[in-house]
Amino acid sequence: NYWVENLMAILTETATLYSVSLAAMRAYSRKPALVEARNHAMLRMRDELGLGLKTIGFYLGGRHHTTVLHSLNRARGMNGK
Repeated sequence: NYWVENLMAILTETATLYSVSLAAMRAYSRKPALVEARNHAMLRMRDELGLGLKTIGFYLGGRHHTTVLHSLNRARGMNGK
């Protein structure tokens, strides 16, 4: 499947870029390095593949779609902080 291959490529590239494991990116941890890597992956998954919030959340550890939305807004600088 086209988007599954690209999804895995995005996750692998992001994990390599941030020097974290795929398992760590999917884990619950809120360590800043993992949060940043996760946000980067979410942004790429949304922008490059057009995946929905629930799908992105599913592939990143079962996160709720509102968590994904919040992360995307933060990554794009729309959180007002």
